Order: sequence, then structure tokens, then C-alpha cells
Amino acid sequence: MAGQRRNAESAHGAELTALLRRLPLLLDELIDDEPLAVLRAVGALEAIVADAGPVAARIVTRRDRTDLSRIAEALGMTQQATDTRLSHYTYLDL
Repeated sequence: MAGQRRNAESAHGAELTALLRRLPLLLDELIDDEPLAVLRAVGALEAIVADAGPVAARIVTRRDRTDLSRIAEALGMTQQATDTRLSHYTYLDL
């Protein structure tokens, strides 16, 4: 069961990664002709970050107690940049 869950999470992670790669291209295509649509999309993205960022940060740092070095590696960032990002998400959670 845990293996199936991990595979599903990996599939969802891959789907999310593909979406995030396409999103800037879609926004760039729309920006000249439909700037209001882009502003709506950006607002929605900001709301998603404000909601999901603090929760995900809390899970990896408090519940899972994941080492900063592992988080940094997963994010492809330095530990200092990762610490700054996590602090930002903590601030959003206030």
C-alpha cells in the first residue's frame, strides 16, 4: 500500500512539475492580448502560495523534521536560500 501511495505521489509530482513548466509559457503567450487574464492567474498563484507554502513548510520542518540540507537538495537551492524561503513561508502563516 505504501509503495502504491509513493508511486501515485510520484505521478502527481511529475504532473505538477509539467504544469509548472508550461505555466510561464502560457502566461507569456497571453500577456499581450489578455493581460487581465494573466493578472487573475497571478493572483490565484499568489493565493495558492500563501495557502500551500506555509503548510508544506510546516510539514517538512516540524512534522517530518527533515534536515535543511535534504530540503535544499530537493528544492535545488542552497541551504541559505532554503532557510530564507522557509522563513518566508512561516511569515505568510502568521
